[in-house]
Amino acid sequence: MIKTKMVDINVKNDYQGYFSTSIEQKGPNLLLIQEIFGVNNHIKSVADTYAKQGYNVLAPDLFYKLKPGFTCGYSQDDMSEAFKLYSQFDIDSGVADLQEAVNYLKNLPTSNGKIAVLGFCLGGTMSYRLACQSNDIDAAVSYYGGGIENYLDLGKNIKCPIIFHYGSLDKHIPLSSVNKVENLIKDKNACKVYIYNADHGFNCDERGSYNKISAQVAFERSLTFLQQIIGPDYDLNSIWEDHTQYEFTNFDVEATLATMTPDAIVNHVPTLTGGLGLDELKNFYTKHFIKHMPSDTKINVLNRTITSHKIIDEMIFSFTHDSVIDFMLPNVKPTGKYVEIAMVAVVTFEGDKIAIENVYWDQASVLLQLGLIEASKLPVAGSISAKKRIDKNFKS
Repeated sequence: MIKTKMVDINVKNDYQGYFSTSIEQKGPNLLLIQEIFGVNNHIKSVADTYAKQGYNVLAPDLFYKLKPGFTCGYSQDDMSEAFKLYSQFDIDSGVADLQEAVNYLKNLPTSNGKIAVLGFCLGGTMSYRLACQSNDIDAAVSYYGGGIENYLDLGKNIKCPIIFHYGSLDKHIPLSSVNKVENLIKDKNACKVYIYNADHGFNCDERGSYNKISAQVAFERSLTFLQQIIGPDYDLNSIWEDHTQYEFTNFDVEATLATMTPDAIVNHVPTLTGGLGLDELKNFYTKHFIKHMPSDTKINVLNRTITSHKIIDEMIFSFTHDSVIDFMLPNVKPTGKYVEIAMVAVVTFEGDKIAIENVYWDQASVLLQLGLIEASKLPVAGSISAKKRIDKNFKS
């Protein structure tokens, strides 16, 4: 569970920042740098997202010398006010302020000393500047940083791996500028430019330029990049193995729930069964799932993909329908027939806890095998689908 608060980076100067963390021992740190719109809801949301993944996250108020606590949205009036402040902002002074925030993170009781920086727009440019000018940064991520081509001379001093996210539809940052950044880092290890079919600000879901797919892909890349360099290093495979053992072998509801976040979601997509939050899930697991499966249930995992914070399992699920199976066949009386289906589980983690389980299967193939629908009337394959997935030589 994350904890958030405003903290004093420098009490004497009224320099504050938004701090978000779920770390109780020691872990890596992330300096999150705002756009020109202040430490607003978007920045706080990003901070909380990374805090859930195991980082101490600090988002300092860059404009504290001009208008302390300034935040705004994305209306035309907001834009005008934000650009007015930005026109008065001294970038070199801002770099010094950010270094002070880095020092704050280094001295946290929960800091392991490793620090990355991630920023958007103005913050993306400042991330690049810190990667070139600070000796304390281990990794940097820049989202659509404008004007970086004005500081290319600093690039020879890049001190850490850095990745850049740009949108090909960005009217503020032409691809000619992006190409200059690509040329700058082409011979540098662990540095990369990613370009998306998106506009400026594509990560912010409060803006018209928001692009959900691009934002998600960029997040996956950023998280993978950060984990590889500063951690944290969670053994997602072991966590998932423990979770499924508690479910299907130990039949232990409490132990199963202990592997999950407080607001975890389980969604069996074809039947809409599952739950949201530990109270609903406890009811679901106790009354409808754990200990409520046929005795001969088997799960044969065919393929497992592990990313920075997801596991995708492809499996064959088989059973004899000798009891009511609430999660798959609610209110369907036992038919005594054997069922074998292909199934996919997409599991999302927040840190070392399971946050979302989305499970998919072809319900029509289940119903066909139970004799509840007629094959002659529908293009449904039944158990043959599972057999074909197992046998690559099975004729199409």
